Amino acid sequence: MANGFGTELPSFERAPEDIAKEIAAKRELDRQQKRPNVDVRGMHLESDAAQAKDPWPTPEPLFEPVEAEESYPLDALPTILSDAITKYRSYGQQPLSMVASSAIAAASLASQGLADVARNPHLVSPISLNFGIVAISGERKTSADRHFTRRIREWQNEKREALTADAGNARAALAAWEAQREGLLTKIKHASGKNRVGDQADIEAMMASLAELEQNKPVSVIMPKLFYEDINAQTLAVMIAEGWPSASLWSDEGGLVIGSNGMSDENLMGFVALLNRLWDGHSFERDRLTARCANMKGRRFTVSLMMQPIVMARLLGACGGAARKMGFIARNLVAWPTSTIGQRLYVDPPADMSATNKLAARFTELLDMELMTEGPKMALTPTCLSLSPTAKTEWTKFFNEIEVELSRAGEFGNIPDIGSKIAENAVRMAGVFHTIMHGPKGQLDKETMQGAISVVTWHLSEAIRVIAAQQKSQNIIDAELLLEWLLKQPPTPIDPRTILQFGPSRLRDKKVRDAALKILADKHWVFESGNPTRLTINPRARTAL
Repeated sequence: MANGFGTELPSFERAPEDIAKEIAAKRELDRQQKRPNVDVRGMHLESDAAQAKDPWPTPEPLFEPVEAEESYPLDALPTILSDAITKYRSYGQQPLSMVASSAIAAASLASQGLADVARNPHLVSPISLNFGIVAISGERKTSADRHFTRRIREWQNEKREALTADAGNARAALAAWEAQREGLLTKIKHASGKNRVGDQADIEAMMASLAELEQNKPVSVIMPKLFYEDINAQTLAVMIAEGWPSASLWSDEGGLVIGSNGMSDENLMGFVALLNRLWDGHSFERDRLTARCANMKGRRFTVSLMMQPIVMARLLGACGGAARKMGFIARNLVAWPTSTIGQRLYVDPPADMSATNKLAARFTELLDMELMTEGPKMALTPTCLSLSPTAKTEWTKFFNEIEVELSRAGEFGNIPDIGSKIAENAVRMAGVFHTIMHGPKGQLDKETMQGAISVVTWHLSEAIRVIAAQQKSQNIIDAELLLEWLLKQPPTPIDPRTILQFGPSRLRDKKVRDAALKILADKHWVFESGNPTRLTINPRARTAL
């Protein structure tokens, strides 16, 4: 049945299971007519078994970059990284830039607590890195992400298990201390109320005991927690301030972060400001009357978010573009890899995984190194790496070349915010490369700096692609707005006239509504059928987001 939007959609006034069967029947007819099982962009569709299990089509991105992705500079990476990336990708077959970003982000997390890097005596930065990678559903994001963080997660669990007994003893000691303190306070209060001769001396003695007790408060054992995902800014601030000093905001489904309540319009600016402070590595205090205060000192934080295109659009557009205006996007190394879906013919896992095992072992070595800290909250005081004279020359040349192109007429004139942070990201990445190869000591050499510059320059070109893709037509913007509204409605068929009555104000115009619905229908986000007409959201829409 042709709908009012010019698209052939399954007819239904029936249960969703019947709709799904109709879609499956149509696919089978296409197959029998020997039409290739490929969608309009050459993406291989699901296998017959997968279709039988879930015959709903996968929603397609509402927009994507026009320009082609440049070749990723794999040779610029240290051999220990490039070998592991190459070996894993020969099996996983994901886009090279996505695999490489996962590996470098893991390297950042494993090494960030050990070293800072100084461009000069007054410009000292953490070596922590932020990544924002755009990839569609089915790109095997989780597989790549889990592969390179596997050993880090294992180390976290092993360390926590090893500290369990110590943590229990510390809690018992703290409970006893609190009981002693409470007892002394009760005695002081009781004695103060009697106002008898001699009580003042007793009170002074008890106060001296209380002062001594306060000075000997048992220290809690801080358990390693390196990964945060579905969390709001208030909770993250407290957990980072009181928890393990080196951690990350990490998700292979960035919608769990960007789409969470913590990133809603009213909360987004606070979350972004916190992430920016953590990237900078500076100490700061978060004071609240109605919540726990947090004093963040000596913390290092990596961000690695893989997200659907529509989630990136949500991040860039939320709260009037606050994420970009406040500098969060500028601090991220972004990428939108060209999909490899449809080209990943089955291969057996390689028998020799020594390259990836070597990288995993190196992560373990770095994590096992004792962190330089001070105070009961383990405030980090990392070693400071410096630049060799030749590395400083390379970095200065890069800084100046970028700066010249940030003017309105320059190559990066449309992304001056991102361009202005890229030189610092270069020295941070060089710090990660150096620490992975040599540990937290010595000077960064020229070759390491050149490699880091090549990688961040590639990400700078990707930033241009991603930002350009966001310059969408009004129809696409309307479609995104309508989809966001539809996903908030009850999961039942919707009368299109409801949009005109209760939908977003811009979509209460029939022509605007129909244009937006046609895009959503063409991309398999919604289906229309019945008389009177009703809309049903593709069940895969929510999981795709």
